[in-house]
Amino acid sequence: MAQIDDRLMTALKQARLAESAHREALISLADAEGLRLRVLQEDVEEALAGQPLAAGLLDLALAPGEKPKLWIDLISFVTMAEDSPTYRFIEEGRGEAQVRFETRERSAMADFVVRHIAHRLVARERLAAAMDRAGQASAGAPAAAAPAVADSSLAGGYSAAALIYAWTSGFALAFIALGIAYIILKRLVF
Repeated sequence: MAQIDDRLMTALKQARLAESAHREALISLADAEGLRLRVLQEDVEEALAGQPLAAGLLDLALAPGEKPKLWIDLISFVTMAEDSPTYRFIEEGRGEAQVRFETRERSAMADFVVRHIAHRLVARERLAAAMDRAGQASAGAPAAAAPAVADSSLAGGYSAAALIYAWTSGFALAFIALGIAYIILKRLVF
């Protein structure tokens, strides 16, 4: 019986050592991926240095972990593919993640990230221009432009506070109306 216990203890020790070696290999792989992503981050930061337009949009952040990620903005990041030297640019949206670009060359990925940021800046400028036009139209627009402003306010939706206020007001008025109806009906005798 002691021999079986010794064999089991030996097997457990070997299994633990193998598990430890496996975990160390995973950690060193994650460290290597993290270092590659850190160098990519420095390349992108260097390309965008002194660009005030990109300052408010960028959120370059290296998130460590079992699978490190270099976050570019709120919905896109770069990670390393399963075959470690391949960079993968992923964009998340509506419940799914899509690979937008994949390369083994760090410089090509840095160029793609800079182009992605440039496209995001153009989209932000277009949105700001549209909001400025809507603001100017509502400030001093003639009566003919009023329906367009009304349509744009409907497209934007209502704030949560306005919806809560409207719901609460409607509920209170309904409660008061029911109370008045109860009092009137109670006084009437059938």
